[in-house]
Amino acid sequence: MYVMHCTRPDIAFVVCKLSRFIGNPSTMHWKAIVRVLGYLKRTENLGIFYQKFPVVLEGFTHISWITSATNNKSPLG
Repeated sequence: MYVMHCTRPDIAFVVCKLSRFIGNPSTMHWKAIVRVLGYLKRTENLGIFYQKFPVVLEGFTHISWITSATNNKSPLG
């Protein structure tokens, strides 16, 4: 999980899916884990690098908490 969150966001989806089976992994799950580790080994030189400081990373989203078909207004306006 540390690798996923801090250094390699490209494996986030598969790590989240595999973490569901951490208590009782099957052979299929172990094969997927080995495949992820192989991917990490082949792509160890890839990453996100920042050259200038201070680094400011901004992200924006527009969310909607629709609970019914008649309540389709966004909470942001």
